Amino acid sequence: MVNVVGSVASVVSPDVKNTFSNEFNSVSNIFTRYVGDIQRGILIIVACGLGVGFAVSMMWLVFLRYAAGLVVWLIILTVNALLIGFTLVSFR
Repeated sequence: MVNVVGSVASVVSPDVKNTFSNEFNSVSNIFTRYVGDIQRGILIIVACGLGVGFAVSMMWLVFLRYAAGLVVWLIILTVNALLIGFTLVSFR
């Protein structure tokens, strides 16, 4: 079987093509490859998860330290605006 793509021709026998398709398209093989990828990368996944989580939480704490008053007043104003909005919607 000759496949022509543009100006490049490749010769692949049907047996090789079917064997390749059967090997890589079965559900168990796909699942096994996914689990293997996760097992190989688990250290990186955990390290990045902990590192990014720690960094974001530290930035949030610094933000709250310097902007706590602003956050409190924004929450109070938002709750009041939502209560007024819900009241207006319920009386229509």
